Amino acid sequence: MMTTYDMGPPGRRLRISTNDEVLRPGVAAHQLTLRISVHGSWLDPTDSQTSAAMIVEGTVEGGAPLRPLSLIQARVMNVRSFPINERLVVLLSDDQLLQLEVDREDGDVELQLDLSATFLNLPPGEYPTYDAQIAYRIPARRWLELLDSAGRLIGITVRVPSPLTDSATGGQVPRDTDPSLSRASKRLREARAALRDANPEACVRLCRHVLDSLRLLAPPQSAEAVRKTPPQSRTELQRWSALFHDLYSLASAASHDDDTTADFRWSREDAQALLAATAGLLARVRGDR
Repeated sequence: MMTTYDMGPPGRRLRISTNDEVLRPGVAAHQLTLRISVHGSWLDPTDSQTSAAMIVEGTVEGGAPLRPLSLIQARVMNVRSFPINERLVVLLSDDQLLQLEVDREDGDVELQLDLSATFLNLPPGEYPTYDAQIAYRIPARRWLELLDSAGRLIGITVRVPSPLTDSATGGQVPRDTDPSLSRASKRLREARAALRDANPEACVRLCRHVLDSLRLLAPPQSAEAVRKTPPQSRTELQRWSALFHDLYSLASAASHDDDTTADFRWSREDAQALLAATAGLLARVRGDR
């Protein structure tokens, strides 16, 4: 869907038309290219050799509410009196792509482009830089095509809104026996850092600490009560409790060194699975509070 925008003063009006988008997948960051066409409406349409050079750059915001996403890479454009094809390039991380997908709620992706065009080689006395704010919309169907093109290179991110202090404790450091969302979130960040530092066993051990806090925040049914109920007859609470107990049992192995767990070997993939599951349970509890 083509949309046309104008920027600049009447005597030097730059016309920008949106064409299409391309997403080039990368490693943890992905290149979103917005294909546009530009032409200078003030240039003589009968002279195909006339041109005006400019530098176009800016920033892009997205989401609901709008939040800063990325810089638009500076690019020199040689504008003519007729439309020429150009592009605006934005780098987006895994987290940003996934958050845009969440925020759109099955609708279009809405971006705000804050563009700045600086004309080169202007006559003395003319102001060279002009700004414009453009509402850029990527239709839902096209957005899904772009995500499909990125495919498996986009990682899974579980977002857990994390307070810096606990309002229930008046901002004081909570005791180990206090329900503490801030402590659980802090441990989760430490677990992610351990995974990033290539220490999967420490990541699993820290996940166990997150689950300790989670047990205080949202006590599950006891493991014994869950075991007494046949799996097919368990309530929703019992099924979530069974998941918690199994995950806790697995994560606890990294903190023990007995005959049973001495031979456990934790790979990065093991730690990633535990971290994702732990973060998912904490995010679920956080959403209920």
